[in-house]
Amino acid sequence: MKEEIKSAEYHKKLLKEIIFFMLENEERREAIDKGYADFNYNFTNVLAKYYNANNSCRISVESLNLLNEAK
Repeated sequence: MKEEIKSAEYHKKLLKEIIFFMLENEERREAIDKGYADFNYNFTNVLAKYYNANNSCRISVESLNLLNEAK
């Protein structure tokens, strides 16, 4: 059975929930701010994934040319 591919908006919704969960209380905000147990690293990665969750992506002209040359 083929699994349905979820839309970018679906993933953004879940990532947004994670972001708000991470910011929900002072202890977690301090852990992010001070980088305890890689909280800051994980938080910024979740933010980046939220920002980049799209149904399409942009590439540079140079990348497009390389792809076209490689066929």
